Amino acid sequence: MGLIMDVVPNHMGVGGSENLWWMDILEWGRHAAHARYFDIDWHSPDPALRGKVLAPFLGAAYGEELQVGKIKLVFDADAGHFKIVYYAHTFPVSPRDYTSVLHDHASEMAQRFTGLSTQPGDQPRADEARAALKASAATTDEVNWRRFFDVSMLGGMHVERPEVFEASHALIFRLFAEGLIDGLRIDHVDGLAEPREYCQRLRGRLEELAEHRPENLKEGRTYFVVEKILARGEPVRDDWRIDGTTGYDFMNDVGALLHDPREFSLSVDAFHAGNLERAKRFPNAMLNTRDARSQTRRRRARADRGFEPDSR
Repeated sequence: MGLIMDVVPNHMGVGGSENLWWMDILEWGRHAAHARYFDIDWHSPDPALRGKVLAPFLGAAYGEELQVGKIKLVFDADAGHFKIVYYAHTFPVSPRDYTSVLHDHASEMAQRFTGLSTQPGDQPRADEARAALKASAATTDEVNWRRFFDVSMLGGMHVERPEVFEASHALIFRLFAEGLIDGLRIDHVDGLAEPREYCQRLRGRLEELAEHRPENLKEGRTYFVVEKILARGEPVRDDWRIDGTTGYDFMNDVGALLHDPREFSLSVDAFHAGNLERAKRFPNAMLNTRDARSQTRRRRARADRGFEPDSR
C-alpha cells in the first residue's frame, strides 16, 4: 500500500502569521524576496494601492476597528521587531517605518533608521507603505491579488515560474525522494496559468527524483492524477503526462446506478413544472439582488475612506 499526497499548487494559505513568504511581502512590499511568488498587481489602477497589498481581513471599516483598539501596534521582543496585530492576523512593520514609530519615544534610536529605503540612492523615495488594511467585505475588483475564488485566506501563486515551482514543491520532492510518499493528486489544476506545462514539469521532476528513492521503490511509473472535471466525451490529454483524473466522471456514472430512471424522470418533470414560474422571475430577482449588493459595497467603500455615506 502506498501513500498519495494531495497537493494544491494554485494557491497558498495567507493571513494569520504562519506563512513566512507572505510576511516577507507585507514587510518589504514589491522589494521582498518573495514578491514574485504571489500573483499580486503591484501596478494597480488605484493610485492608493500601487506598490501595496490590499489586506481584506478586517471585520469592519478600518477607522472603526482602530478606534475601539482592535488594531494594535506591538513590539515583539523575541523577534526584535514591531508588528501590527489584529486578532490572529499579523502585519509586520518594515524597518523603513521605525523612524516614525520611535520618534516620540526614542528619538535617538529613531535616527538610526532615518533614510532607510530599498530604493536606489539616485531615485526619489516613493510612498513605500506595504499593506492597506480593509474590511473583509472588499469587492473582488478592489483586491489587487489573485485569491482562490473570493477566499481571502488563500493567495494565488505564480507556480508557472520555475523558481516558485521548485520552492513551493521542495518538501513534496524531498518526501518523494525519501520514499515517504508514492504518488500525487493535484487539486484545482484548471486554476493554474499553464496546467499542461505544470503537469509536464512535475512529471519530469518525479522521473528525475525516482532514481534517488529507496531501491525497493524504484520500480514502475509514479502515480500522478489531477482533479479535473471533464465534459461529456472529453478525453484525458496525453500531452499532460498524467495517469488520469480524480474520477468525477466515473463517480457520475456510478451515482447513476443508484437511481431508478423511471422515478428520476418523474422527479425532474415535477421539479421543472413546479419551478417554471419562479425560473421566469429569476433574472429580475438576480438583477435586483446584484444592484442591492453593489450599492451596499459602494456605501461601505465610501465609509471606509472617510466619506459621508451617499443615498444611492
